[in-house]
Parts: sequence; C-alpha cells; structure tokens
Amino acid sequence: MVPDGGALAGVGDWDPVPTARRLTATMVRPPAVGQPREVAGLVEIACEEPMGGYAWDGDDRWTPYEVRGWWARREAIRAWIASELGGAQNAREALRRYATYLDDGLEDYLRGYLFWLTEKREPRRGKPLPAL
Repeated sequence: MVPDGGALAGVGDWDPVPTARRLTATMVRPPAVGQPREVAGLVEIACEEPMGGYAWDGDDRWTPYEVRGWWARREAIRAWIASELGGAQNAREALRRYATYLDDGLEDYLRGYLFWLTEKREPRRGKPLPAL
C-alpha cells in the first residue's frame, strides 16, 4: 500500500521499484563463484528485505476506520498514478496493473481484510463481508 501521511503526503517520494529491481536482478542467477561482492549484495538485500516486511505489523497499525478512509481517498491514488505514468520514475506496467487492481480486486481484498481486522480470522465462504 502507498504510505499515507494525511492526504497522501509524500506519495511521490515513495518508490519501492528500484529496490525490487535490484532484488530481482540479483536473484535471477546465483552469485558467481569467487565474487565476494555478489555474495555481499545478496546479504545486503536479505538485511533490507523490502518485500516481506510490509505485512509484519499492518494489523497493529490499520483499523477498520483507517482502511475505509484509505479506500475513500482512492481517487487521489488514481491521480498520482496518472501523474507518474507521464514520467520515467516508476515502471509504467506496474502502475497500470495497480490502477486495474484499484478497479477490480482491491475492494474485495479490503473487505476481507476488514473482516480479518474485526474478527481475527478468515471469513467463511459465502458469509457477507463488511462494507467499505
């Protein structure tokens, strides 16, 4: 999720793509034998761990009220995506996919997450989910 400080303050400064590119570029192949810098690069990436750490404390920081507030401001995220598509800072395809997810899929996910936040369990199949 895009960090939120007020009305998405600083959202243009948040860019996980360079770290993700570095992670995937390094992980395409194992480090070369006898190349300690490549091994050191893997260790550095493992210490930063830019992908998995995002979910560690989300349940402690997000409330149903905040989730609903974030969803209500999704037009600001669409505007940010549109502005970034004109530049070269972010990967265009990733932004397009994120915009598509805003339109198809994210609402259902967030409704399931609201259920998780309030009930502390997965919803049962066929049961109604909270509204956003």
